[in-house]
Amino acid sequence: LINQIIKDIIRTQIFWPSATIVACMVLVIALLCKFKIKRCVVLTILAFYLTVAGCRVFIRESGSTRLNLALFSTTRVTWRYYIENILLFIPLGILLPGLITQLRWEILIVGLVMSLGIESIQYISGVGKAELDDVMANILGTAIGYGLMRLIYNIGKQ
Repeated sequence: LINQIIKDIIRTQIFWPSATIVACMVLVIALLCKFKIKRCVVLTILAFYLTVAGCRVFIRESGSTRLNLALFSTTRVTWRYYIENILLFIPLGILLPGLITQLRWEILIVGLVMSLGIESIQYISGVGKAELDDVMANILGTAIGYGLMRLIYNIGKQ
Protein backbone atom coordinates (compact mmCIF):
# COMPACT_ATOMS: atom_id res chain seq x y z
CA LEU A 1 0.00 0.00 0.00
CA ILE A 2 2.67 2.52 1.03
CA ASN A 3 4.87 1.59 -1.96
CA GLN A 4 1.98 2.21 -4.36
CA ILE A 5 1.17 5.58 -2.74
CA ILE A 6 4.83 6.61 -3.03
CA LYS A 7 4.89 5.52 -6.69
CA ASP A 8 1.74 7.58 -7.36
CA ILE A 9 3.32 10.63 -5.71
CA ILE A 10 6.53 10.19 -7.71
CA ARG A 11 4.48 10.04 -10.93
CA THR A 12 3.54 13.68 -10.36
CA GLN A 13 7.12 14.66 -11.26
CA ILE A 14 6.04 14.89 -14.88
CA PHE A 15 3.97 17.96 -13.93
CA TRP A 16 6.75 19.74 -12.00
CA PRO A 17 8.18 21.70 -14.96
CA SER A 18 4.76 23.14 -15.82
CA ALA A 19 4.06 23.84 -12.15
CA THR A 20 7.41 25.60 -11.83
CA ILE A 21 6.60 27.88 -14.77
CA VAL A 22 3.18 28.72 -13.31
CA ALA A 23 4.71 29.33 -9.86
CA CYS A 24 7.36 31.64 -11.33
CA MET A 25 4.70 33.62 -13.19
CA VAL A 26 2.70 33.99 -9.97
CA LEU A 27 5.83 35.06 -8.10
CA VAL A 28 6.62 37.76 -10.67
CA ILE A 29 3.05 39.06 -10.58
CA ALA A 30 3.04 39.05 -6.75
CA LEU A 31 6.33 40.94 -6.64
CA LEU A 32 5.09 43.45 -9.22
CA CYS A 33 2.00 43.97 -7.07
CA LYS A 34 4.38 44.68 -4.18
CA PHE A 35 3.03 41.95 -1.92
CA LYS A 36 4.97 41.21 1.24
CA ILE A 37 7.64 38.52 0.84
CA LYS A 38 5.75 36.02 3.02
CA ARG A 39 2.66 36.37 0.87
CA CYS A 40 4.76 36.05 -2.32
CA VAL A 41 6.31 32.81 -1.04
CA VAL A 42 2.95 31.35 0.00
CA LEU A 43 1.34 32.32 -3.32
CA THR A 44 4.24 30.76 -5.25
CA ILE A 45 4.09 27.49 -3.31
CA LEU A 46 0.29 27.45 -3.58
CA ALA A 47 0.49 27.98 -7.36
CA PHE A 48 2.97 25.09 -7.67
CA TYR A 49 0.80 22.84 -5.49
CA LEU A 50 -2.47 23.68 -7.28
CA THR A 51 -0.89 23.13 -10.70
CA VAL A 52 0.49 19.71 -9.75
CA ALA A 53 -2.74 18.73 -7.96
CA GLY A 54 -4.88 19.95 -10.87
CA CYS A 55 -2.82 18.03 -13.40
CA ARG A 56 -2.90 14.94 -11.17
CA VAL A 57 -6.66 15.11 -10.88
CA PHE A 58 -7.69 16.19 -14.37
CA ILE A 59 -5.06 14.68 -16.68
CA ARG A 60 -5.97 11.04 -16.48
CA GLU A 61 -7.75 8.40 -18.45
CA SER A 62 -11.45 8.84 -19.05
CA GLY A 63 -13.50 6.86 -16.64
CA SER A 64 -17.07 6.24 -15.81
CA THR A 65 -19.37 9.18 -15.29
CA ARG A 66 -20.84 7.15 -12.46
CA LEU A 67 -21.57 8.96 -9.23
CA ASN A 68 -20.74 7.04 -6.05
CA LEU A 69 -22.44 8.43 -2.95
CA ALA A 70 -21.82 5.38 -0.75
CA LEU A 71 -19.61 6.50 2.12
CA PHE A 72 -16.43 4.43 2.70
CA SER A 73 -17.11 2.21 -0.31
CA THR A 74 -13.62 2.96 -1.64
CA THR A 75 -12.00 1.73 1.56
CA ARG A 76 -13.63 -1.69 1.14
CA VAL A 77 -11.56 -2.13 -2.02
CA THR A 78 -8.39 -0.31 -0.99
CA TRP A 79 -7.34 2.43 1.39
CA ARG A 80 -4.87 3.72 -1.20
CA TYR A 81 -7.18 6.20 -2.93
CA TYR A 82 -8.56 7.46 0.38
CA ILE A 83 -5.05 8.07 1.74
CA GLU A 84 -3.94 9.73 -1.51
CA ASN A 85 -6.91 12.11 -1.38
CA ILE A 86 -6.07 13.00 2.21
CA LEU A 87 -2.43 13.65 1.24
CA LEU A 88 -3.53 15.71 -1.77
CA PHE A 89 -5.37 18.25 0.41
CA ILE A 90 -2.97 18.53 3.37
CA PRO A 91 -0.95 21.29 1.63
CA LEU A 92 -4.14 23.31 1.15
CA GLY A 93 -4.77 23.31 4.91
CA ILE A 94 -1.16 24.35 5.52
CA LEU A 95 -0.89 27.06 2.85
CA LEU A 96 -4.23 28.89 3.04
CA PRO A 97 -3.70 30.34 6.54
CA GLY A 98 -0.43 31.85 5.32
CA LEU A 99 -2.31 33.60 2.56
CA ILE A 100 -5.50 34.63 4.34
CA THR A 101 -4.73 34.89 8.06
CA GLN A 102 -8.28 35.51 9.26
CA LEU A 103 -9.44 32.08 8.04
CA ARG A 104 -9.88 29.48 10.75
CA TRP A 105 -12.59 26.84 10.42
CA GLU A 106 -13.55 28.42 7.08
CA ILE A 107 -10.53 26.64 5.62
CA LEU A 108 -12.63 23.47 5.79
CA ILE A 109 -15.30 25.22 3.71
CA VAL A 110 -12.63 26.10 1.13
CA GLY A 111 -11.52 22.44 1.11
CA LEU A 112 -15.15 21.34 0.69
CA VAL A 113 -15.81 23.78 -2.16
CA MET A 114 -12.61 22.81 -3.97
CA SER A 115 -13.38 19.12 -3.52
CA LEU A 116 -16.97 19.51 -4.75
CA GLY A 117 -15.63 21.45 -7.73
CA ILE A 118 -13.19 18.67 -8.59
CA GLU A 119 -15.81 15.94 -8.20
CA SER A 120 -18.34 17.92 -10.27
CA ILE A 121 -15.85 18.38 -13.09
CA GLN A 122 -14.97 14.68 -12.94
CA TYR A 123 -18.64 13.74 -13.11
CA ILE A 124 -19.48 16.11 -15.96
CA SER A 125 -16.35 15.38 -18.01
CA GLY A 126 -16.21 11.64 -17.37
CA VAL A 127 -12.61 11.94 -16.18
CA GLY A 128 -12.26 9.82 -13.07
CA LYS A 129 -15.22 9.00 -10.87
CA ALA A 130 -17.13 11.41 -8.62
CA GLU A 131 -17.21 9.89 -5.14
CA LEU A 132 -18.41 11.02 -1.74
CA ASP A 133 -15.37 9.24 -0.26
CA ASP A 134 -13.10 11.66 -2.15
CA VAL A 135 -14.92 14.67 -0.72
CA MET A 136 -14.67 13.31 2.82
CA ALA A 137 -10.97 12.45 2.40
CA ASN A 138 -10.23 15.88 0.92
CA ILE A 139 -11.91 17.67 3.84
CA LEU A 140 -10.00 15.46 6.27
CA GLY A 141 -6.75 16.29 4.45
CA THR A 142 -7.51 20.00 4.67
CA ALA A 143 -8.24 19.66 8.39
CA ILE A 144 -5.03 17.69 9.01
CA GLY A 145 -3.02 20.30 7.10
CA TYR A 146 -4.58 23.12 9.07
CA GLY A 147 -3.99 21.24 12.33
CA LEU A 148 -0.34 20.69 11.42
CA MET A 149 0.09 24.35 10.53
CA ARG A 150 -1.45 25.44 13.85
CA LEU A 151 0.73 22.97 15.76
CA ILE A 152 3.91 24.22 14.07
CA TYR A 153 2.83 27.82 14.62
CA ASN A 154 2.13 27.24 18.32
CA ILE A 155 5.43 25.40 18.84
CA GLY A 156 7.22 28.28 17.08
CA LYS A 157 5.58 30.84 19.39
CA GLN A 158 6.95 29.15 22.51
